[in-house]
Amino acid sequence: MGKSNWEQDHGLIFPNSLGKPQDTKADHKWWKHLLGWASVSGDYTLYQLRKTAFTQIGSLNAPVANMLEFTGHANASTLYQHYAFATDEARIRILEGIDGLRPVGQPEFISELESN
Repeated sequence: MGKSNWEQDHGLIFPNSLGKPQDTKADHKWWKHLLGWASVSGDYTLYQLRKTAFTQIGSLNAPVANMLEFTGHANASTLYQHYAFATDEARIRILEGIDGLRPVGQPEFISELESN
């Protein structure tokens, strides 16, 4: 079935054959099949995928307005509570940035203290 059979376009990425949201059981079955096809072991949930995806998007310094749009949330506090997680890559960039703010060489007062 194509879009011509849909009653209404809900703007979904993975709609059912009528253009409506997937049934949760069918969605879960599809997800497990996809994990098996990708040879992913473990019991991962779609929520974990969503958290990972939005954490990665956040690490790209995406504007909050875009993050809200992608997640479907209206409130930034919800976004930060559920999807904003620290990453090692972000920590490294922050530390490198802080290191870049330090002056090169020793300040004069340290040289003076050492000579006394």
